[in-house]
Amino acid sequence: MGARPGRRSETWTIDGDGLNDLTFYGGIESNSTLFREVSKRLKPLPRYSSTMLLTDIPALFENSYSIALDTQLMKIDQVEPTTFLGQKGVRFMYSFSLKGEDVRRKGEASGAIISGKLYLISFEAPELFYFDRDVAGYRNIVAAAKLGLPQS
Repeated sequence: MGARPGRRSETWTIDGDGLNDLTFYGGIESNSTLFREVSKRLKPLPRYSSTMLLTDIPALFENSYSIALDTQLMKIDQVEPTTFLGQKGVRFMYSFSLKGEDVRRKGEASGAIISGKLYLISFEAPELFYFDRDVAGYRNIVAAAKLGLPQS
């Protein structure tokens, strides 16, 4: 897609990058970004803060995408409460187009703040064909996701 996942994230795909991307953001710590910086000085990415509310997470995601993908064509379409990883969470749907492309992409993400860290799983694909074909698989992964926190 162009945005490089950060140290605490990993992206999977079935058909190739940009056709269906499933990204896991695991334990994003306070003062960290979702993506690797594009240009820290000229285009700094917003940083996650452990003091954020769940309702702040979609805006963090949207602003991060707008900068990392260099697009102003990013929009959060719907936000709702959910249970994620057994905790109170947020689920949101979004849409965007990349600069210089006519392909409209849809996405969905679910996240929660657990012990001050952000956990998020997102899925995105072109609106035509791929999103509708694969979104049920994403939702199954989210429903089955568990967090194995270290034992103290």
